[in-house]
Amino acid sequence: EYPRVRSVLPSIVPSETGLNVAVVATGFGDVEPGDVTVLVDGAQANILSVQPQVEGTRIVFAAPPAPEGDVTVALINNNLPSTVSAAYVILTYMSSPAGPSIISLVSPGVGPLVGGTSVSVLVENVAPLNSDLYVMMAGTGFPSASASVVPGSVLSSQLGVSLTFVTPDFTAFGYGPGMVSLKICTMADCSSG
Repeated sequence: EYPRVRSVLPSIVPSETGLNVAVVATGFGDVEPGDVTVLVDGAQANILSVQPQVEGTRIVFAAPPAPEGDVTVALINNNLPSTVSAAYVILTYMSSPAGPSIISLVSPGVGPLVGGTSVSVLVENVAPLNSDLYVMMAGTGFPSASASVVPGSVLSSQLGVSLTFVTPDFTAFGYGPGMVSLKICTMADCSSG
């Protein structure tokens, strides 16, 4: 079997900073990091991890900063003949937006206090993000509650970044019925809504 890309996350990368990108591809078999080469627009990228998974091999690499536009990424299985050794994917580089990020959509907007509700969020005016996100929620006079983002749910597009998380059990934090504020956070910044 020759290499084929099954998924790439994210497919939009900030041109000023670059970003870690995860690609799942078939046709790599049981490879080690040294058995894989990633070329971003012809330049070798730093491979951060290579992990076999049920759906294929997950290859995480550092996409370097680059000018705006589309670039070709070649994922090469060094154990195969050169005529069938590569899978290709396109990354789109975009400049980071100016101004504050805004949470523009939360669905559903209500849920039970005991948590367990899957919530979808759209954050506008935000640079493309990787999956290293978390959600903070707080009610007036109550401690903050956090929730993990559902793996594989973070998608970057020209509209912004969409993601899904599952609400925590608010009763564990002493919450009663009422509104909570919502923040989508990275280690460096939070977007309020």
